[in-house]
Amino acid sequence: EKARLFAMLQEKYQHMKTSQWQGYSGYDRWFSRPLNNAHLASVSTYTRYIPAFQQLLDQHGGD
Repeated sequence: EKARLFAMLQEKYQHMKTSQWQGYSGYDRWFSRPLNNAHLASVSTYTRYIPAFQQLLDQHGGD
């Protein structure tokens, strides 16, 4: 089941890339690696902390 879901994610990425992003390939490297739980957890963790990263960046004048 997990392998099927990962394959679907890959397919949806390719579809979005061509149908919505005009071929933007900025995520190709991420999708070129084998997907696993750790790979997905890193994205989840980063996304969760974006507001904190933004606050730190703002506190330091964007530097």
